[in-house]
Amino acid sequence: MIRSVLIAVVLLAATPAALVAQGPAEGSPPSLAELIDNLANAQHRGSFFRDRCVYFQRLYVERFKERTPEGVYENSIYQRLSVAEVGADKDREVIARLVSDTDGKLKPKAVSESSRNVFGAPRFLELLFFPLYPERKSLFEITDLGEAVIGDRKCRILRIYPHSDAEPLVEGVFYVDPVTGHPVRLVVDRLHHFELLDDNLDGLVELHAQVEYRTLPNGVTVPQACRADGNSRISRYKGFFKIDFLEWGYRPNPLYPDVVPYFEKMPDFNDPAPAAFRRPDTDATSPEQP
Repeated sequence: MIRSVLIAVVLLAATPAALVAQGPAEGSPPSLAELIDNLANAQHRGSFFRDRCVYFQRLYVERFKERTPEGVYENSIYQRLSVAEVGADKDREVIARLVSDTDGKLKPKAVSESSRNVFGAPRFLELLFFPLYPERKSLFEITDLGEAVIGDRKCRILRIYPHSDAEPLVEGVFYVDPVTGHPVRLVVDRLHHFELLDDNLDGLVELHAQVEYRTLPNGVTVPQACRADGNSRISRYKGFFKIDFLEWGYRPNPLYPDVVPYFEKMPDFNDPAPAAFRRPDTDATSPEQP
């Protein structure tokens, strides 16, 4: 199902109060049902906000000839680093436009107008980062696996397993805040039926991913980083691969005035590229800086 249709359905059916985390009775932890509702609402709010912003993505892709039985990737044959500015165009289609790029040997190359819209991934990433919209809860079997600590944060662990073959879905494990339900991490074990999104994805033999989330000062939780690896039979991307992904630089898209109140809640918000991803030979703080 196309993501924009899903969002439209929710926006027509949901009041703003429905998008606020449902708290448990004072002094008691949320039930599993409440926690799942909170997670789903946090996912929807993050998707709604992100859709109405302009932001930056950095993508590093490395391909390999071989992977050992122990899972070690060997004989690198391709390395590419790209930065794109992402946002809806005048037709309200989310487009990723290259602002910098390299060839397959990490040598910088010019970005021509004809090659600016080369990231074919906005819808793919949307479904990877936000698999649990409120209207999708019934498509998953969701199991409570207990607790874990990530960094210094105590998290509840929720496993999501699809039981529908009607649309692309993610199988994996969410680590969530035990009170608010906001996602902290998502470990993706498998993609189900992503060929329904794009026929070429039938050639994505294997994908494992770990998505890290952050909660902004306005209370909205969005993806910040993702690392993935796997195996592909897709002609242009054939072979074993690793991916490092980073997202930052949120600002309101003028096409969507309804996102402005989210930024009014954080008037001093500044979202530059993390220092680890800036070039060491410059002091630039522009969000475009990879």
